[in-house]
Amino acid sequence: MKVETILAYRKDTAKDSLGVVIPTWTNLNEDVFGSYFSNENTDGHCPLTQCYTMRPGCVEKADISNVRIIESNGKWVLQAGQDRPLGYKEEVCIACTNGGESDGKKWPRQTVTWSSHLVSLPSKCNYQMSERIDAPTRFIHNMDVEDNIETSIDIFEKVFLNNDTVNCPNPTCE
Repeated sequence: MKVETILAYRKDTAKDSLGVVIPTWTNLNEDVFGSYFSNENTDGHCPLTQCYTMRPGCVEKADISNVRIIESNGKWVLQAGQDRPLGYKEEVCIACTNGGESDGKKWPRQTVTWSSHLVSLPSKCNYQMSERIDAPTRFIHNMDVEDNIETSIDIFEKVFLNNDTVNCPNPTCE
């Protein structure tokens, strides 16, 4: 069974002590292991040691920056970035490993995988334009035939608003 999550762009203006913007993450699942797997070992000798994302097919670890699994309050949390203006689509396999310890050495016992989770963040350009409230209801285009001078108007700016011209430049209108 495939799980699909579609997010909405959100920019957080929180900054660290050096003034660098802190990425905006949202929790998609606050207990990855408990949602997809179980550990029948109740004596604690083979506890869950880690969960992580893998590429589709669950063969190699995913090297991505948009979706991650972190440990928080004893749980493994699946998170996705929401502050990527151009959007993304990531399909990940979820893997968790249990392990043991003897004489101070840790070793993995078993890794279980669950495939697949598709996470999408549409480009913010998909919803940055809107109709202007003060848009005129009609346009009059005058052309002076005698002087052969044409006056032109920029229809886009008169009819629409673009809330992010840096990442989403004005399109051409037809």
